[in-house]
Amino acid sequence: MNTKFKAYAPVFGVLAIVIVFSIIAYKNFRLGEDIVMPKVMDELIQPYTELIGKGEFEKAYANYTSIDYRRKYTNARYLSAQDSNTTKFGKILDIKPVSGILVSEKSQSKPWIYKGTFAYIGEKDTMRIVIDVTLEDGVFKIYNTYNSYLAISSVTPVIY
Repeated sequence: MNTKFKAYAPVFGVLAIVIVFSIIAYKNFRLGEDIVMPKVMDELIQPYTELIGKGEFEKAYANYTSIDYRRKYTNARYLSAQDSNTTKFGKILDIKPVSGILVSEKSQSKPWIYKGTFAYIGEKDTMRIVIDVTLEDGVFKIYNTYNSYLAISSVTPVIY
């Protein structure tokens, strides 16, 4: 066996192990992301949209928004925003994912957040929005909503 190869064999071995573990970690990450979006749609976005469409705003607020969200926005402010949304967009028809991907974001100052871009579809108009989703006691909840970064340069939260 070549002496140069023998000298580098441990390096190649470690490099091969790092590559294998990186591929496994990436696949596990993608699998987790691929599972999260359908669960968020089934357990949060669709039932939330149905309640908003029926005008059951208080139930949507109580059941599908996080504690942090409700600390930021009172029920009265939420109801007022829903009235404004109905005036601007008409009755909500659907909230659909634009990309089908939720990006996870973790920080020390707030809980783990999944961000996704959605189309807020009303009878009169449609708007791209960003929805931050968090897990609260094992249940997906809305953490915040924004106008899409593509629609407006400000990232000030807006109630949807």
